[in-house]
Amino acid sequence: MKFVAYALTVMLILGAQLSVFAQEEIPKEPPIEQEAVEKSEAVTQADIKALVKELGSDDWQARDKAMERLVEIGEPALSAVAAARDSDDFEVKTRAEKILDALNWISPEDCKKIDELVKSYAVEDKKRADTDEEDEAKKKAVRRLIDEMKKIKLSGFYLIKKLRPSEESDKKLVAEILGGLLNLTYWTGADGYHIAGNKIVMDDGEEIPMPAGPWRIEEKGDKVFINGMELQLPTKIEKEIPPVAVLGKIVGGCQGSFKLKLEGLKILEEMKDKEAVQYVMHALKTKLNPEDEETIKLQHQILTTLSKIEKDGPSYEGDGKDIEKLQTGTASWKKWWRKARKEEPYNK
Repeated sequence: MKFVAYALTVMLILGAQLSVFAQEEIPKEPPIEQEAVEKSEAVTQADIKALVKELGSDDWQARDKAMERLVEIGEPALSAVAAARDSDDFEVKTRAEKILDALNWISPEDCKKIDELVKSYAVEDKKRADTDEEDEAKKKAVRRLIDEMKKIKLSGFYLIKKLRPSEESDKKLVAEILGGLLNLTYWTGADGYHIAGNKIVMDDGEEIPMPAGPWRIEEKGDKVFINGMELQLPTKIEKEIPPVAVLGKIVGGCQGSFKLKLEGLKILEEMKDKEAVQYVMHALKTKLNPEDEETIKLQHQILTTLSKIEKDGPSYEGDGKDIEKLQTGTASWKKWWRKARKEEPYNK
């Protein structure tokens, strides 16, 4: 069949070369858990200031303990820790920077810069729409915007938070920019298939595996290139990817960092959009290494998110530490999905 030949061509091209996928640099320190935030509620600003002062203690153990506690407190400590960056004490200054990195803090200056870039792009985008400007002009504008965004530390993390239901923002626009920043896109072929994640999905539901990434997809004029090699298929970009799909591709694909995936899962949980289930299911790992803390933590959040979005699915009450419960929960959800994906609302 024609599409099989196309699929084999894609697989051969992708298998030929692999490139390092550009990702947002996110600090590797563990994220703040909800229980840590709850613990911090009773903490006063006086307590926080005292802990910040301890960062310059002569006792290294006291410094370490204060630093650990401030990371645990999280957001309520951000203001005081950010102010400590200007300290004359090198020890306090250095440790404050590390704490802010661990908490994914973005400076007010960078937040303002990102907001200005988004606003500027929105204005230009409206002008292009009003004048029916060619797609090529839009692509160039997007590339310029993404280049500027990549210069700002944690810009992806800032944008993903803008997709929270409680945030007042143009979520479609933010999703489009975030998708561009992380190279997330759908590529749709003329014969009714699209490339999503590590597979080709046909209109009839048939899935054809693709070599594992990372891979880079670029558009140059009428041609499409994967890892620098021309894709011998008639393809086009599907311009609009809804926010839930962008979040889903971050969570279920190889594009997002560990912390970005965690954040995406929490936002999907807040959205409670059942369309997210198909993406989140792709992120489940069948085998777990007890020593792989990041994967264990991610698996726990995935099962928690699924349980919150789909009330009719299997229940999960693990704490993220019991590997057996994680394995049992994973098996239950995969078994449920095999049946659910053939029924409403997932069979569309």
